[in-house]
Amino acid sequence: MSNTDTQNSRRFKYGINVTISVVIVLAIVVILNIISYKRLAHLRLDMTATRLYSLSDQTQKLLGKLEKDVQIVTLISQNAEEFNKAKDLISEYDNYSSHITVQHIDPVRQLSRVEQFYGTIKARYADTLKPLEAAIQQGREQVNRMSQDIAQQRKLMAALMENKAFTDGQEKQLVEQVVRSFARAEDQFKQTNEQLDNVNDSALPDYSGSLELIKSLLAQFDEKVYAVAVDYLSRYSQNSTQPASVKEALLELADSFKATRQNIGKVLPLLRSIKAGEEYTKITQQISKPDSVVLVGEDQIRVINLLDMFRLPEQQQQQMQQGQRPELQFLGEEKITGNLLAMSMDTQPLVVFIQGSPRMPVLGYQGQYNAVAERLKNLNFEVKDWSPQGRPDPRTGQPGQPAPPPTPKDGQSVVWIVTPIEPANPMMMQMGQMGGGQQIVDHVRSRMEQGEAVLFMSGPNPAAAMGMPDPVAGLLSDWGINVKSASLIMSEVTVSSRQTAADPTIRVSSWPNELSITQALSGNAGIFASASPIDIEKKDGIETYTLALAKGARMWAQEDLQDQKPKYDAEKASEQFTVAVAADQNGKRLAVFADPMWATDQIVNYGLLGPGTAPMVGAAFPANPELFVNSMFWLSNMDEMIAASARSQDIRRIGDVTTAQMIGIRWTVLAGLPLAIFAIGIIVGLKRRKA
Repeated sequence: MSNTDTQNSRRFKYGINVTISVVIVLAIVVILNIISYKRLAHLRLDMTATRLYSLSDQTQKLLGKLEKDVQIVTLISQNAEEFNKAKDLISEYDNYSSHITVQHIDPVRQLSRVEQFYGTIKARYADTLKPLEAAIQQGREQVNRMSQDIAQQRKLMAALMENKAFTDGQEKQLVEQVVRSFARAEDQFKQTNEQLDNVNDSALPDYSGSLELIKSLLAQFDEKVYAVAVDYLSRYSQNSTQPASVKEALLELADSFKATRQNIGKVLPLLRSIKAGEEYTKITQQISKPDSVVLVGEDQIRVINLLDMFRLPEQQQQQMQQGQRPELQFLGEEKITGNLLAMSMDTQPLVVFIQGSPRMPVLGYQGQYNAVAERLKNLNFEVKDWSPQGRPDPRTGQPGQPAPPPTPKDGQSVVWIVTPIEPANPMMMQMGQMGGGQQIVDHVRSRMEQGEAVLFMSGPNPAAAMGMPDPVAGLLSDWGINVKSASLIMSEVTVSSRQTAADPTIRVSSWPNELSITQALSGNAGIFASASPIDIEKKDGIETYTLALAKGARMWAQEDLQDQKPKYDAEKASEQFTVAVAADQNGKRLAVFADPMWATDQIVNYGLLGPGTAPMVGAAFPANPELFVNSMFWLSNMDEMIAASARSQDIRRIGDVTTAQMIGIRWTVLAGLPLAIFAIGIIVGLKRRKA
């Protein structure tokens, strides 16, 4: 064999090897791409401190359990950075659930896509819109019939006005007024028909507006023109001094007006009775507002206005310099997740705040719990309040007539929140009256017997220190829970000049892991401003869980609540006190918080820049509202929704380091690093020997 054959053979072999290698590499690349597309398509790494581009654990939990298909469509034309971030975050819903599809449509630049989307919404309500469309058609026919009547009536009036026997007087003045009204009618009917045609040609017709336009037009002519004219013409024809020919013309004109009124009277009541298409009308009115997010489910549609999904308080707006644009913070995840939750539920859970003191409103003007109530509404809770002693009259301050407690719907879960109860008046107690507190306890006891849940807010009570009975104590003792409301937890702190003082403030960042309520709070800071100790007695059939502990050195339970300068009491001291508990008895649930302040607006709205700044810069104590919301989910038997929410990502937080993690870190430092260095040394040595 010649050298040439040998070289050709080698080239052929090398060529085959290279070809095979290339094919193998390409195959590996294709396979890896397929695997990564199927398995790693949803993988995201969010390196921002507050997980700005990540969905919260709470949202991910909901998406993981979602069983119904939902399409999220953003109709946003603005291109500001904040709005683009919002759209990016909304896109993440698609990545976490196969039941979610996200579509972004620019309503200004993508008109064809907008019309196509509107068409799908209109098609959803096709059956319910048929009665509305039929009513509009019937109304238009009556408008056209009235237009024809007016044309004939104008001829009658023109002939009457030309009659030289028709002398000046009230009759002639009336006819002249009707002539002027009818002269404007032609343009009015023309404009009305044009508006109705434009509505019908739109992708999402405003049928309700069209019907209102027709009803208004018919009612206007019926009540302000025909009714008045018929009344006066009837009287004039009987008592007029006009000649007989004029009287006959007036009667003929009156009969024509009556006939038109009769036709209107047959149609107008029917148009007023139409109630169809109410949901469609509500949806179209919401979508007509600029920039919105639409959630299209299998059986319902929900619309969220974009401006409702950003946090910008009025106070911050006032502080902005002219021409300076503030940075908006996106809160849409909370609203979108809440609406998804609503669309996946059959009934909306109910939460009722019970006003324990007539001088402390719970919701509304000067309400103490508006912030947490708003959080619940965003998460699809129905929120109400009830004052068993009656709401005070704003003019006199005296209690009004008490209203009956809210009645839940069939199958609706209910949580009753008992806010701090004002002690009974000693004078009233001597007369055998225990006040509103006993009424509240009797009510919630009866509701608990029916399986409904209750959250009690208690805390230090000077009346308890004086031996006055606490109506809640007896109910809680049945559950083995004793709130020592005659005591206030305090800790000794060092102030200026090395002096010490008693501080009732309890800061918490480490939460128990007994229950899902607090497991989701890891790393979040919370605060209890005025708490009493809770003693727990184990009882058969009742599971009790600790929700919050006060921990620290030189802590004690102060029993003299009137002491202006309390001092550390070693006899009442403890390294930890329980301040909040939850309990479960065969599915019946309750929670007790021994601090009247922990969920009030004063705490929840306390931000990183001080009082009231939480809506602007984030909460200084984000654990408090999270603890409240998680408690509501647990009490409503919605444990699957308990997780870190979008609002808890407002500020940077560091989770608790577990024992296992600490052991791993320790061995990594002590053994892992030396072993890694040793392995690198061996590899380097082997490389040098080969060289």
